[in-house]
Amino acid sequence: MHFTISEIVNKTDGRLVQGEHNTIINSVSTDSRTLVAGDLFVAIIGQNFDGHDFIHQAKQNGAIGIIVSKSADINLPVVIEVQDTLIAYGKIANLHRNRFEIPIVAITGSNGKTTTKDMVAEILGQRYTVFKSKKNFNNRIGIPNRLLQLNAQDEIGVLEIGSNQPGEIKHLSSIVKPNVSVITNIGFSHLEFLESIEGVFREKVSILEHVDLAILNADDDYSERIQREFPVDFVTFGHKNPADVFASNIDIDSHGKPKFHLQFDDQDVEEIHLRCAGTHNISNALAAACIGKWAGLSCQEIRIGLEHFSPPEMRLQWTKVDNFNIINDAYNSNPNSARVALDMLSNTHTKGKRIAILGDMLELGAQTSQFHFEIGQYIRPNVKTLITVGDCSRKISDGLKHEMASINHCDTADEATDVLRDVVASGDLVLLKGSRSVELERVLNGFL
Repeated sequence: MHFTISEIVNKTDGRLVQGEHNTIINSVSTDSRTLVAGDLFVAIIGQNFDGHDFIHQAKQNGAIGIIVSKSADINLPVVIEVQDTLIAYGKIANLHRNRFEIPIVAITGSNGKTTTKDMVAEILGQRYTVFKSKKNFNNRIGIPNRLLQLNAQDEIGVLEIGSNQPGEIKHLSSIVKPNVSVITNIGFSHLEFLESIEGVFREKVSILEHVDLAILNADDDYSERIQREFPVDFVTFGHKNPADVFASNIDIDSHGKPKFHLQFDDQDVEEIHLRCAGTHNISNALAAACIGKWAGLSCQEIRIGLEHFSPPEMRLQWTKVDNFNIINDAYNSNPNSARVALDMLSNTHTKGKRIAILGDMLELGAQTSQFHFEIGQYIRPNVKTLITVGDCSRKISDGLKHEMASINHCDTADEATDVLRDVVASGDLVLLKGSRSVELERVLNGFL
């Protein structure tokens, strides 16, 4: 990766305060700790940090120059001033992306983005060198950071695009310039900033402004509306409603892992055995199959890719601990994904009792209490023990419709660990489900 200062100034609408236009830089970074000699440091401002505080550290680590939005009293070969350093960072990433002709798939939605992205990469990887998002780095910092690592060996890209602020997906899509998009579903997530389900809808569908083909979930309530309102080509997937790519003959094993027939509208059929648990992963697999078909892979290649896929950590992972089992779905939580996890807890066979450890669901705005109450209403009678973690989750027990043998409220995951030690017995099945900051994986770690 090489840029001239002239390219960067022109792309970012910046002002060259110090330096020469023909100066060449090796790379661009927002992390002063990882800089090497010849790099350009971008002083972005985040919620809990200000990159301008690390300008002198960037110089010590060999930065040839800086991009700032505040005046900087420092002697460096290059100083560029812009209105917004985070936007400038995205524009530089787009400058780099435009150097490559490879097609890029962009995946968004309220649930299932990371799993679908990884399934797509597993399928496409049989034939192509795949460039994909790392983990779930899907925001205004993570996406430019990853795009700047694109190189000539990459043949096709798969990027996850997330949002918790209005306009974020539209902004990130303009940087990525995807050729095809996947909308996994539209549900109640990030309502603190998107305000309503209509706000979530508008945010997710903004990705369609930048593509010619969209992959849609026919089982999602918003699929038909999207097809009516947006002038792009669509391919649909589903296992409840008619779709171009669909699943039939669904069967779930004792660990919640699905088996089904994958069928395309041209009648090609493959039997799929997923290694990840949960019926919702059928939808993720179908979305990934649509991308595989679009990219020219055979049905057999798609089957092999899906069956090789292993789920990301802390997403309905089945773990045996001593003489009981834990379903670890502690990565994050919202009303839709909490229901999916509770379905798995109730539908999975176990010799002992079922225990739900549920943490706060965050970023739900004014409806936070109501959503937690409704999760309590959703818990089925075969769940006998409830442990909640965090202030918001206390509302869950208010919504219960049946008696429970044990209900406990905890402030932290460590407290929940102690409670679980007292109530768990041989053959029990335990669910961990909560938002990221609750860190419910600490419960599992406490036993391991």
